[in-house]
Parts: sequence; structure tokens; C-alpha cells
Amino acid sequence: MATMTGAELLEFIRKGSRGRFFCIEFVKRTTGELRPMLCRYGVRKYVTGVGMAFNPNEQNLVVVWDVKKKAYRMIPLEGVVRVKVRGEWQEVLR
Repeated sequence: MATMTGAELLEFIRKGSRGRFFCIEFVKRTTGELRPMLCRYGVRKYVTGVGMAFNPNEQNLVVVWDVKKKAYRMIPLEGVVRVKVRGEWQEVLR
């Protein structure tokens, strides 16, 4: 088990997944429920070029492509419980 800050967790996801699919479990900010997700970091398809109205890094969010819902989703870094990158689960203590 490891304790990671938001920046360390983001770096772990970015470098560890290297554009591949990964699993993540996090607690949703709105409802408090545990949400598992199969996703991919760094997807550029379906981007309109308009940009976002805010910076997700300032809100402590990471933007990923949700494979099941086929849409972009944002994950709160402080809510992440564990991440599975390249076949290994990495626990995150909060």
C-alpha cells in the first residue's frame, strides 16, 4: 500500500498506463458511492477544440475516457481508493 498526493497519483496514472486501459475505483463527490471504472487516459478523439470552461487540475480532477459509457468523465483525485495499472492493483490511502 502507498500513500500518494494528487499530483503523484496523476503522474502514476499518466506514466503507468502509457495510453492503455486501466481500472480505477473512487468515491463520487456528489453521492459518496464507490464507483469502479474502466478507462483510458490521454484520449483525444471527439474533442471539439472549444476547450473546457475551467481547469480540471485546479479542481483536483483528472479527465479520462470511460469505456463503458463511451464518454469523457472526470475523477476526483482525493476520492481514489485504488488503481489497477498493467495488471497490478495499487491501493491509495486517504
